[in-house]
Formats: sequence, C-alpha cells, structure tokens
Amino acid sequence: RYGSAGRLQSVLVFTNLNNKPLDPAARIPTDHNTHLSLVAHEWAHRFGAFVRFDDPTVVPPSTALLGRGRAHWSFFHATHSAFGFPSGMSALEGNRWVRGVGDSWRTQGATDGYSPLDLYLMGFLAPAEVPPFFYLEPPPNSGFTCDDSPVSAPPQSPQTVTGQRRDVTVQDVVAVEGARSPDHTQSQRDFRMAFVLLARTGRFPAPAEVARLEQLRQAWEPYFSTATGGRATIDTSTGPPPGPAETFAMVRLPSQIQAGHPFSFALMALDAQGRVATGYRGTVRFSSAGDPGATLPGDLVFDATHAGYREVPEPAIFSVGGFLALTATDLLDPLVTGTRTAIEVEPPSLIICVPGDPDPADPSPNPWGRGSLFLGNGGVRFQYLVHRDLIGRPGLVTGLNWALVSSPERVDWDGVSVTMAHKPGFNLLTIGDPDPLARNLQDSIDVTQVLIGRVSRDGLADASRLHFTTAPHFPYNGLDHLLVEVHYVGGVPPGLETDQITPGPDFLAVEQLGSTNSPVSSRDASTICLGVRLPGGILPTITGLTVESIGNTMARIGWRTSPATDGRVLFGVAGSPPDRTTAAQRYDVVHSVEVTGLLPGTTYDAVAESHDIDNQVTQAGPVAFTTTEFRPSITELFPRSLPQGTLNTLVRVQGENFFQGLSVEMVEAVLPPAGPPVPDALVRVAAFNRLSEQVIDLGVEIDSTAPPGPRRLRVVNNDGFETVSSVFFGVEPPASAVDIDASGRVDGFDLARLARAFGARFPDPRYELAVDLDGDGVISGTDLARLADRFGR
Repeated sequence: RYGSAGRLQSVLVFTNLNNKPLDPAARIPTDHNTHLSLVAHEWAHRFGAFVRFDDPTVVPPSTALLGRGRAHWSFFHATHSAFGFPSGMSALEGNRWVRGVGDSWRTQGATDGYSPLDLYLMGFLAPAEVPPFFYLEPPPNSGFTCDDSPVSAPPQSPQTVTGQRRDVTVQDVVAVEGARSPDHTQSQRDFRMAFVLLARTGRFPAPAEVARLEQLRQAWEPYFSTATGGRATIDTSTGPPPGPAETFAMVRLPSQIQAGHPFSFALMALDAQGRVATGYRGTVRFSSAGDPGATLPGDLVFDATHAGYREVPEPAIFSVGGFLALTATDLLDPLVTGTRTAIEVEPPSLIICVPGDPDPADPSPNPWGRGSLFLGNGGVRFQYLVHRDLIGRPGLVTGLNWALVSSPERVDWDGVSVTMAHKPGFNLLTIGDPDPLARNLQDSIDVTQVLIGRVSRDGLADASRLHFTTAPHFPYNGLDHLLVEVHYVGGVPPGLETDQITPGPDFLAVEQLGSTNSPVSSRDASTICLGVRLPGGILPTITGLTVESIGNTMARIGWRTSPATDGRVLFGVAGSPPDRTTAAQRYDVVHSVEVTGLLPGTTYDAVAESHDIDNQVTQAGPVAFTTTEFRPSITELFPRSLPQGTLNTLVRVQGENFFQGLSVEMVEAVLPPAGPPVPDALVRVAAFNRLSEQVIDLGVEIDSTAPPGPRRLRVVNNDGFETVSSVFFGVEPPASAVDIDASGRVDGFDLARLARAFGARFPDPRYELAVDLDGDGVISGTDLARLADRFGR
C-alpha cells in the first residue's frame, strides 16, 4: 500500500495528459471514450469485469459476459447505463444493443456511466435493484469473437450483427461468485482520490498542463456522482481555493515558431502559489519588447466561464528570428503581468522545390489500375529516393506533388498515406526481392507518416497534379538520402487517379496491391518542396556537459543543445590537444556519444562540439575523466565438479567485473602455463547467461570420454581483460575409482593413500589424480567423504 498504512486502495496510471482533448467530456480521437469515461473505466476495474454466471447449458460456469482479456465486458453484453446517461453504456465496455428486424441488432449510443450490474459489483445497488440483462449469441462461424478481437470495444459508428438474445439475472452471477461482500448496506460509498501529474526528472509541468489536470479533476466529481445515481461520492480536493491573479503564463506555444508564420497559444492566470486563478476577471493586452514589428492578438477578456484559462483566439506573428519575449498585462492593474522569455523563433525561410524529370509529351494510354476493373481490391504502393546532393542543405520538407491520371467519372481518392524517411545509404532493394518496400523502410531511420486519409477532387490542382502539405513537416537532416513512399487504394469506381513513375536509378518499381490492375505505364513528374531556413546568426547553446559512464576502454559523454544540432566529441590524453574525433551524431537536442578505443587507467580530456543546420559551431569543455582498469575475477564455482557424460547442467560462477559482451570457456588445467590457455574440447560451455557483474550461469556439457581431473574456467571481457580461475572445476571419475589401489575392495590401503595426499593441490608433488575422487584438483574432505561412503565394500 505504498506506506499508506492500508488507506491507499488503488493506483490508476494514464498516458500523456496532453494526448487527450482539452474538454474532458469530448470523445478521444480514434477511441470511443472521453477522458472522463476513461477514468471511470480504470476506477471500475477495482470491481469488474470479472464475473461468471450459472448457465445450465454449459459446464463449467459461463464466461459469455466477458470480453477483452477476460477483464472487460463482452462486445455482445448489453451494458445500458443505469443513471444519468440516457444513451450511455458501461465504461467497462460492452454495448448498447437496439433490436432491428428479426435477429438483427445494432450498436447505439456512447460509452458513459455504469450498468446496474457494475453498480451491484461496486456495492451501490441491492440485488433486487438489478434488472435482468442480456447478451447476444452470434451464429456459429460468424467470425465474431471477443477474447482476442478489437471489436470487444464499441466502434465509432453503429455496427449490425445477427444473434440470439440470452437473458441473465444477477442471481445467476451470485450462484457462481457468491453474494457481494460487504453488501450494499455496508459497502464503502464515499471515496477520496488525488490527481497526480508526473513529469520527467528536471522538467516541471507547464501551467497549461496543470490547468488541464485541474479541469479534469473538477469535472470528475460530478461525473462520478451522476454515473452512480448519487449512491456514492468522490472527493478530489487537496487544499484551499486559489487566490487572486498575480501573474500570467503563456502556454501551449508550438515547439517550432518561424518568423512571418502565425502561431497560436493560450493564456493562464496564476495566483501567488502558482495555481490557476479560477476567479480572475479582467482584460489582458499583449506586447513584445524584442520585436516591435510583431503582429499580436487584440485585447483578451476573461470572464467567469473561463476559470482563469483561455486559448487566445487570434494568432501571433513574429517578424524577426532570435530568442524573443511575449508579455501579457492586465489593463486595469499593470502589476498583474507575466512574460514568457527566450521564445526561440526561427528566421524566415526560403522555400525551394526540387522537381523531378519533366512529363513525357504523350503519356501512356494504359495507366496502372485505370477503369472499372480496379474496384476496391487493388492499390498502388511505390517508393522513390532523392539524392542528398540534389537537395543540399538541411531543411523542412513542407510539400509534395505528383502527376495524376484521372478519368472523368473520378470523385474521390481513398486510403492515401505518404511516408518519408532518411536513407543512410543509396542501397535500394528492388521489386525482385521479397517485400522490398517494407525492407527499405526497415533500413531507414526517422520513418514518419506525413499524410494519411482521403483526398477529394478539391485536392487536385492544374494539369491533373495533386498537391499537399506534409503534416507534420519532415525535418530533412542534409546528411542522408530522402526516401518517399506513397501508398493508396482505389476510391469510387470506375475512375482512378494514379501516379506513374519512370524506372531508373532514383526510383523503385511499383508494388501492385490487387489482382486486377493493368500494367504500369511510364510517366513521372514528382516534386519535393523544402522550407530552407536562412541563417539566423544565433549560435546553438550547449548545457549539461557530463561524463555519463566510464569503462576500461570507453566512456559516454552527454549534453543538451538548443536548437537541434549534430554532436561529436573531440578527445585526447589529458594535457595534450584533443587529436581524435568521434563520428557525428544525428540532429537532436539530447546528445549521448560513446568514445571508444581508450587505454585502461588513463586520464583523458573531452570537448563536446555541435553544428546546427546552418553549420554554425559551438564547443563546450574540456571535461576530464579517467578510464577504469577493472579485470574480471572468479571466486567460486558451484558445483565444482560434474560426472562424465553430463548434458547442459547448470554451474553458477561467482566473482567480480563480469561485463556485457564477455565470453566464457573451459580450459585445460596446466600450471605453470606454458602459453595461452588451451580450450578443452571435451568439457564445453554450451550456453551462458550473465546475471550481473558478479554472477554468471553456465550450461556445461562433459563428453563421456573426457579424462577425469581438474579444469579451469576462462572469462574474457569485451575490452580484452581476462581471468583464468584459481578454483578448479573437476571432471569426476567413475564410481569404481574409489578403489584407489584397484584391489577389488575399498579398505585401509585406499584410505592410507588418500591420507598421504590429503591437502595437496594440483600440480603439487603430493597431488595424485587417482586420489582426487571428484576431479576438482584438490585432495580434500569431499574425496574422503566419497571414500568413506563406500568403505568396506
């Protein structure tokens, strides 16, 4: 219970708050939930959905009410909301089913609230208050399943199925699961909940994020009360109400702002403790001292409905690049003011386009997929590559257009997606290879989908060319080739609009996605448009230069830059100029560069160097570090011996400094060593698992012909440092070897020979292999115990 002495009952964990709609009651894109119903869903998992019921037609108890993961209601379970949401269904999924003609049923409504069965399981309803409910049983081989199917959650649009209604009562559930305990007269009805916003180390949540969480918190209490019909309450208050506004915070600024381009943001009023001043009323005026030519929003009025937070309806436009500031001030009380400083604004851009080859004068009369044969089962997917030296410097890919062939009947173009990626090498796989287009993307980096959806006739421009703006813009780094993939399927037949590409070294063949398409024709005219930023004269900054990790022959240097840059490390032995350089890391704001090829136990100086996209250079350092000289060591083996013919048996190795990438082998026991250790081919390490820097598990195999006697274990780290164990590993002789003098009897003569050698270690003169009954290289109590076990036989 996390130190709460039993008071904390559960913890609910949610993904990024900023990925949800600003309005907690708005539907989440690509989901059937609102933020409120999602909280209701996870909270309700304390009680459901896990119950089975008694069905006399099946043994054991039926799980037909359960769907995804056996922890949500089935897609076919009718979970109509009990209170507050007339067209709602349970937050724990299921559906609101409406009967059609015959055995036809369709989904209706939205996910909100709780079903009567939910409320009974929570302890808020008596069994008598739960009306009978039902689920649908689809016909055999219908293709509808629940445990492993995404349809276990209701779709965005109504879905129709055919199925038989099967009625269930709460008594059927009680017959299997027993009565709810404590029952509705004794169950907890009043709860307390805290909303906690987690952020990465070193990053304080923006005021807008805090305000968004506060908006969710305030909406959750009445939502829960409504969903439970007032049978239960949740208190989420954590302190006194906020005070009057003392400052403003500009929030929701985009990560990339460019001079001459509009951007939107929001404004938040804060009290003296940094909380949202929900009672603020007033008029705010904006100013920017660093950019007198900026176009700023007009005066912004706050009233009671805004609760201290407003999205600014008019955009702002900076006229120059640099690190600028934006100020908000109350018109009646100038002391209530706030400034957002160091807003990074990119200088104006020069838009350039890289065209493809011109169209042939007479395009082919038989375009790919043209006509009614295409229908909806075909499609086109193609890739082409743009040389890095053709594009030149880094920039943002802002648009793409290509030629189309269209028929007069064409209306819309469906299923469009465009993906861009950086291709480090010009090594395209062709259509002759298995699934070459997917493999090209696997070999690429920064794979980004810049367009997905549907393009209508309105998206067409002159001369049957399609133009679109990438969303998001793709940041071309200037270091790699640019790979572009276009993929679409047909729209309304019989027409089709399609790109035609010319075979050649810069292009890949088209992959046909249907069985009825016509042969590809030869036509091409594609254009890449880049927004190339003009040099702004602002050098990148480096902060947080640290040595993140040190090894025997390597170290990792980390730092942050603003804006994004490449990164490299210049290094050399301390006291000398840095005469070596690592390869450049990719453009990013967080850099972590591994420096390799170092000498153990040596002190080095390292300098971080970053180049921005305008090739402006900043350095930081030097920072000094000393490499380690950690050598592996072996202190224990368990067991220390195994018999001949052993197959893949576990041997645990204990010691120190076992590093990633090590190798392990069994070697012959030769002392003093005349040369490098000699691997023993008959005693093999079949597999090993490094559990930590102190423990390795081995799978050891011993050939049935392996001579008895001691071996040693050799461990080599990936930096070349190695150790050979001083602890012997033994191959045990057969049980008959206990008769040391081969007299046919284990007697005092055998004991006398063992006594003379007792305490000796291989290769001491007193050591006898015949007396080493466990083969571990030491005449010890283990050997005496083996002899004693058979003494007199």
